[in-house]
Amino acid sequence: MTLPYEPKFGTIDYEIIEMLKELCPDFAPYNYLKKFDLYKGSLFGGTNIYFKNGTNGTKGMVTTKKI
Repeated sequence: MTLPYEPKFGTIDYEIIEMLKELCPDFAPYNYLKKFDLYKGSLFGGTNIYFKNGTNGTKGMVTTKKI
């Protein structure tokens, strides 16, 4: 999947992404509805994990519980 913009990741971002790939086998690029979504995966089938690009350029993780 190609993102509509080129994310700029630092070393720590790559480390986080690699860690999440180990935790969430389905962790992959994701851009659904919100241009700030970078990656999404599911943890134990009950929690979604998103690696997002914030509106101010910061990056971080957000989790949501599946219903």
